[in-house]
Amino acid sequence: MYIKGRAWTFGRNVNTDLIFPKMWFRPTYEPGEMASHLMVGIDENFPNKVGRGDIIVGRQNFGCGSSREEAAAAMKEAGIAAVVAPSFGRLFTRKPSTSACPS
Repeated sequence: MYIKGRAWTFGRNVNTDLIFPKMWFRPTYEPGEMASHLMVGIDENFPNKVGRGDIIVGRQNFGCGSSREEAAAAMKEAGIAAVVAPSFGRLFTRKPSTSACPS
């Protein structure tokens, strides 16, 4: 697989409160609103710099913390093509699908 885009690097233990600060948490969002708050816990101007197809590069334990699902949703809405890190918080793992019918 080959992904081309600008890479934005972040350090270790970037938690979901930094990716999508709780001050912006609401039950519903207008389209585009979540992306406008992406990573403002680290860089308040990040939403104005990032573009569709960009890549986020983190260090160990990227996305740790409160498991705020809005953090991943804001990245998706912003058009982040990939998130690369040596290890991730549980929010960024997928559970294997289960079958409704036993085999």
